Order: sequence, then structure tokens, then C-alpha cells
Amino acid sequence: MTTFTLGAPKFLKLLGVFFLCLCIGTSYAQLSTHGTPYSFNTNLSRANIPEITTDVIDLVAVRAEDAIRDQQNVPYRFAIPFKVNHNLENSGVWRTLPNGDRLWRLKITCPGAISTNFLYSDFYMPPGATFYIYSPDNTHVLGGYTTRNNRASRLFATEILDSESAILEYYEPATVAGQGVIQIAQISYGYRGLPPIHYNDKEDGSENLNASGVCQVNVNCSPEGDNWQTEKKAVARMIINGSGLCSGTLINNTADNCEPYFLTAEHCIDSSYDAISNPNANIVFYWNFERPNCANSGDVPDDTTSGATLVANSNAGGNYSSASDFALFRLDENPADSYDVYFAGFDASGNTGTGGVGIHHPAGDAKKIATHSSIPGSVVTDRFWRIYWDATDNGHSVTEGGSSGSGLFRSNGRLIGQLFGGFDGGQPNCSDPAADEGDYGKLSYSWNNNGATDARRRVRDWLDPLGGGTNTTMDGKIPTACPDIGTCSRPANISCGGSSSADTANGDDVFDTHNGDNNWTGNEFIFAFSPNVTDVITIDLTNTGTADLGLFLLSDCDPATEIASSNTGGAGADEQIMIALTAGVNYYIMIDGRDNATAAFDLTITCPPPPTTCDFQRVLNCGDNKADTNVGSRTDFSSYTGATYSYTGPENVYEIVAGPGALTITMTWANGGEDLDLLLRDVCEPGSGSTLDESTTTGTTESVTTTVPAGGGVYYLFVEGYAGGQSPYNLSVTCSSVVISPKVYLQNAYTGPDMSTYLSINNLVPTSEPYTGLGYNFVGGGGETSSLATISTNDITDWVVVELRDASDPTMIVASKAGLVRKDGTVVNRLDGASPIGFPLAGGSSYYVAIKHRNHLSIMTNTTVGF
Repeated sequence: MTTFTLGAPKFLKLLGVFFLCLCIGTSYAQLSTHGTPYSFNTNLSRANIPEITTDVIDLVAVRAEDAIRDQQNVPYRFAIPFKVNHNLENSGVWRTLPNGDRLWRLKITCPGAISTNFLYSDFYMPPGATFYIYSPDNTHVLGGYTTRNNRASRLFATEILDSESAILEYYEPATVAGQGVIQIAQISYGYRGLPPIHYNDKEDGSENLNASGVCQVNVNCSPEGDNWQTEKKAVARMIINGSGLCSGTLINNTADNCEPYFLTAEHCIDSSYDAISNPNANIVFYWNFERPNCANSGDVPDDTTSGATLVANSNAGGNYSSASDFALFRLDENPADSYDVYFAGFDASGNTGTGGVGIHHPAGDAKKIATHSSIPGSVVTDRFWRIYWDATDNGHSVTEGGSSGSGLFRSNGRLIGQLFGGFDGGQPNCSDPAADEGDYGKLSYSWNNNGATDARRRVRDWLDPLGGGTNTTMDGKIPTACPDIGTCSRPANISCGGSSSADTANGDDVFDTHNGDNNWTGNEFIFAFSPNVTDVITIDLTNTGTADLGLFLLSDCDPATEIASSNTGGAGADEQIMIALTAGVNYYIMIDGRDNATAAFDLTITCPPPPTTCDFQRVLNCGDNKADTNVGSRTDFSSYTGATYSYTGPENVYEIVAGPGALTITMTWANGGEDLDLLLRDVCEPGSGSTLDESTTTGTTESVTTTVPAGGGVYYLFVEGYAGGQSPYNLSVTCSSVVISPKVYLQNAYTGPDMSTYLSINNLVPTSEPYTGLGYNFVGGGGETSSLATISTNDITDWVVVELRDASDPTMIVASKAGLVRKDGTVVNRLDGASPIGFPLAGGSSYYVAIKHRNHLSIMTNTTVGF
């Protein structure tokens, strides 16, 4: 075990309450109603609006980080995120209006901030309610946001406001009092300049006129942009998680139906989202964000949409070059409904043609165009295209930070890939544009992603729904007449134990007939559902309105495939379906309105727990010699897949993280008539996986062994009592692995000589690791949940993430795990709150070690550490 100490990090320091400061543009966008806030048309005083003021961030430390980040393939950072918990109940002030309606307002001031924006973990607007954000001088207004902005995931994000202070204003009619939800989960403190929407705010017209390099060419320059005035409309700027910038492209599919698929780079989402485990993304998209002419001046449109579902990504786990660095989203709000956009054509055949362009938003700047005249080369095991850019009449455009994810267009206007960056360090940008390499993940590789069998790991299923992957080319589409594709093509997701609030008014009127009854002419809302257990499932529809809603369970997104229904309650009534379903099978839940009815509703799914649970509370590490006893242990498991005996005595379960090579565990125990056996398994649940080795002798020594593959692994050791046997015993573990117990202190929590345990004392430490829920994707399966109920939390300060990073490339995460930091700074295993943390890596190697926390900057060793 290697133990080392990381000194107190230079974390950002916010005194008092964390909160927002928002900043940008005098326009209304994001599929909003425009209009004006209620208070603008009245004489309501602002004197009593509560004001929250944040401290400033440590710009010296942040810019030092940016000097390193800007040389890496990560999103271009312009803001520092802070996790918060502010809502309509614990912040701001309510005012009851003369007619019984209500108004909620809150003022936030961020001294020195250039911009700010909000992420919302729960956002719901009832009918008639509106939400605005505006500057105190009323010149810059965002909103109004209404029921149109409700999403099944309940996530939301708003644009950037260029004001040091912001006022949030929520208006609700008396008829829906108390139904609105605004839960602010993140404040992004903007510290790095972005081009504002209104470029001429200063008299000299100089405000942030060129955030990108001086060699960049605006997309409306002639002749560079002359032949690309259609394709440019597919390109959008992305604000990712409120703090990062990338680019991407709206892309057509073979159904030619305006389905809003959006192609960008996986490294842009920086492990925040995954198509399988965490697909709902808080991203704001800026459309037509370009200067009106060739000069770096003039206003740009503020055309935005919010939210997306990640339908496919390569899941490279930080090693983006191991695939083709692709991420394909389906947008929650279709820009074709409101803005002048274009669905780009594509070519996934592998043909390159000669010449083409990249259209992108470097440094978040207005749209640029870079030109090349070569035949793209093939690099990195044929996963990426490489080109070099040409000098043109108005400059020598290149890609830079913020351009990541943007498309490479062939000369015929079809996309062939999305921007990764530069593998060979050849990214001098405008300092030497002729040497600036552009490496693009190949769409032809992403098409199948090296033979991936899951549609969420390849793009062909989404871009070629008609041909099943046989049609590798497609022309672009000008959305002059988009068909009503309906909610079947974009169902909301819900799972066992889940609930969702929505309104059928936000759905589509596609299906009017159920079981021969053609009076279901209201809008329908559809959920995709796959149970995790084979058992009787209960589906409850709570009708929060007065309309007549029906509840239908389908095997496919078509009423003809109906399995069960509940539609007898009448207007305003609740509905329920109870039915036995099969685990892992995909079903659809449809809520439809009768006789043109629409209404708000709550949907809840109740599933029995799986037949067994694996509450392992113990941990074994390589080199351990541990004494234990199975007296009083659980007796959940009496049989195992692959085991030849039936066990009725208590068992203990241990998790072992092992590196490549031989893994051997030996148990010695005092034979007093009892009988203890060992089983070594590859999964914890006994109803699946395999028993790799078992030892069932009648002596006083048992031993199991297995060969751990090159990638390392996580294993589970069961100490079982046969025929009720129970006894003290000793376990000896021999293997190769990386075991670590770092020490780190959290500023503010550190009071000397230890850190505060306030969160533990007040039961505020989450019972399972919180990072997955915040969008962090663990590398190597390190995000397993565990209950703190059996761990003494008196010495626990909080959760952290421990990352091991590649010795030659510290931006590459090799493995990561959640851990608990004790008050003395020691980071320990999440299972028992005492043992070190093991990684399934071979010993004898060196890594950079990084520590992440939810509310602080990450830190990393400045040299590698040997294990």
C-alpha cells in the first residue's frame, strides 16, 4: 500500500451561501414566450427582494489550471460550477397579488463575474405560470419559460446573462398555487469572456469582439462561406453543464423526418453522461450564433434550445482515442420548430473526397469556417481523419478550444466526422496555422463502433432507421415541412421506483384509437420502461387535472400492441395497472386524453425488490491477513449458480479488487464440528454470473484461486456456513493489485488538526456515493453504491472520488473509485469506512493520483506515484 499526503488544496472559496450570477443578452429565446415579466408592468417595489451575494473566485488559480486544460482535449471552460440547493421554498420572497395570484422573486449578485447560468435538478411549470431571469436595469431578459419547457426528466438549464446581478421572477396563477417547482442545483460563475449577444453595447463597439484567434474567418466571409450558407445552419454552440463549451452539428437520418439528432465529440461531455447509464443531459444549444457579415461586429441571434438525451456514445472512459470519440444526442427541443436550421447530410461509407470545411465555434466565438483542399489522411488505427487547413482570402482559420465536436464536411456538403483535436500536439492554432492539425473521429468507424452490439454504442441505428445500417450516405434536409414524428420516437424514460410529472399538453396527437374506441383524440405522452425484476409491477397514474386520461401498457409504441389498460375512471380520475412483467423486456406506457382532453399527471412505477440483495459490508485487499466470524451474519443465499452444495448457515461476503495475475484466498478455522466453505465468484448476486472456484473440504483449511486477466477485476468471496455451521476464521489474501490510502484536506472543512464532521453529525452525508447522480462516469466500475448504515460515520467528513491517471498522459483516467474522507484526511474504502481503496490494476506501475470533490476544485499530484 502506498500512502501519501496531499496538502490543503487551493479550492475556490465562496463565503456565505453559494448562488448564481447570470449574464448575457437583451433578447428572449430558448423556445420561450417572450413577453415581459409581471413586475415590469406594475409598480412593485424591489426593496424587499432578498439579495444573495457570493464571494469571488480565485482567478489566479483558475487561470493557471486553464493554461494546462487548454492544451488538453477537454471542453473549453468559461465558468466554475458550484453545487447548491435553492428553491421556491428556501430562498427568495413570495408576494400574493390582489387577485390571489402569486409572485416569487430573488436577487443574486456576483461581484466581478462576467457571466453566470443555472442548472436545475427539478423544474416544472404548471399551466399559466411563467419564469423570467433579468438584469436589474431590465435591459437583458431571459424567458418566459412555461409548460413548453417542461421535460420528462425534470432537468432544465437556462442561458447566460451578461449582468453582474440577476433577478429571478416566477409568476403563478392562484389556480395552480404550489404546483410549480424551481430547484437550482448549480450556479456557474463565469470568469472567462464569451462574445455577448449584443456586440455594440459599448460606444466604441469593442466588447469581446474576437474571443477566438485573430486568424479565424467568420462563416459569412466571401468567398470562404459563399458555398456553405445552407450547411452552416446545422452547426450550434453548446454550453455543457453550465461551464464548458463545444460545437456540434444537427444531422439528418434516412427517415428524413426532422428527428433532431445532434453529433458532437464524446470528450465534450467529459464523462458527465452515458447513453446507457445516464442519458439525460443539461446542455444549452445556441443556433445561428454568427456575425451578420465578415467583420467582427454586429449582433447575433439569441436562438437557443435546452436539453438533450444521449442516444449513443463510444463509452471510451476517458480514453477517447480507443474509439472514435463520438456522442450522438437527440434534442429535447427541436430547433426546427422555431429557428432557421438545417439537418446536415452524412457519409459513413469511408469515402473522403477532396477538400471540404470545418464549421465551428472556437472559444465559444461566433461561427467560423476553416477550409482545406486535401484528401483526409487516416490516423490512430483508422479511427480518425487528419487534415491541415489552408490560408484563404480573409485569414487562415483553424480549430481551437470550443471547436471540439464540430463537423468535418466533405466538399459535397456531407459530414464525415467530428473534431477530436490533435493527437500529436500539433495545435499551435493561430500562432502557426499551417501546422495546426485537425483530427476528426470517423463517422464510418462510429457507424458500427468496432462491432458494438448495443445500439447505444453505435450511430447506425439512429441515422439509418430505415435500412438498419445498410444506407451509409444521406443528403441534408431543409426543414420546410417536418412531419409530426410523435412521442414514439422520443419517449421519456422511467424505471422501477421512478416517478415523473408531466402534462399531455406537451405530448403529440398521433394515436386516436385504443381497442376500437376512436375517441382518444387528446395528446398522448409516452414513457419507455424496462423492469429490473420479473414480478407484478404497479403503474399508477395520478390525474392532477380535471380531464379524462387513460393509461395504456404496450409492447411496442403502437396502440395495436396493447397489453393492459385502465381507462374507466372518467374525468379527473386516477388510473392503475397491476400486471406481471418480465425483467429486461422493453415496454411502453402511454397516457392519452379522451375527447381532445389534456391534463397534468404524475406517473409512479412500483416494483418489488429483487429476490436477493448483496449488502456486502466487508472488504479484502491484497496482502490482507484478516480475522472474522460469520456468527450473526445474513443468510440470504442458500444456493449459487455453479456451486454444488446447498448452504443454510450464515454467510459473509467480501469484495476483492485484484490486478492481473493469480488471486488466492486461504481460510483457516478451528474445527469444532461446524463446517465453513469458500466460494469465489465474479458477481455478488448468486442468481447470475459464475462461481470461479469453491473449496468444500471438511478440514480446517479452505483455499480458492483464480487467474485475473490483464484488465484486472473485482471479485466476491463468500464464506458460507454449511448445515448451519458458524465459526471464527482467518483469511489470507495473495494477489497483485494497486492499493491506496491517500490523505487530503478540504478547505473550509479543515479547522485543524482535523476536518469538521458536521455533515455526518447531522445525517447529511449521502448514504451512497453522490457522484454518479451528478453526472460523473466512473472508469473501471468504481461507482458502486453502499449503505453507510453499518459504517460508523462519526469520523467521516464526506465523499470524494479517487482517480489514477496515466503516467504518460495525466488527462487519461485509468481507473476511478468513490471513497470516504475521514476527519483526519485519510481517504478510505466506501464499504467499511476504514480499509484502503483497491484498483484492479497490476502492481509495479506508476500513476498520477487525482482527488475530486463536489464543491471544490480537483487536485492532482505533480509527479507520478509508484505502486
